[in-house]
Amino acid sequence: MSWREVSTAAGMSYEGLRAIRKGDRHPNAVTRGRIEDALHWTPGSIDAVLAGGQPTPAEPERPDYDVDELRELRAQLNAVIDRIEEIQRRRGNRS
Repeated sequence: MSWREVSTAAGMSYEGLRAIRKGDRHPNAVTRGRIEDALHWTPGSIDAVLAGGQPTPAEPERPDYDVDELRELRAQLNAVIDRIEEIQRRRGNRS
């Protein structure tokens, strides 16, 4: 991820992010959180980096849905669509 992409993802200017990176500006709590979110770091990682330490990567978010359930629902939906198309074909043949 480029620094421009980070600034965009954090909703801040590139110049503002550069000033923070150079130490010319200290980010407030909201800005730190937005940068950490953009970089997929856990809260407090900015403080750790500014103190010379390492960031802690955030755990990847798990989807709040069951992939197998979605596959089953898609199969059911396709069966319903097939049935509707079959009914429409029959009605078309009656004309």
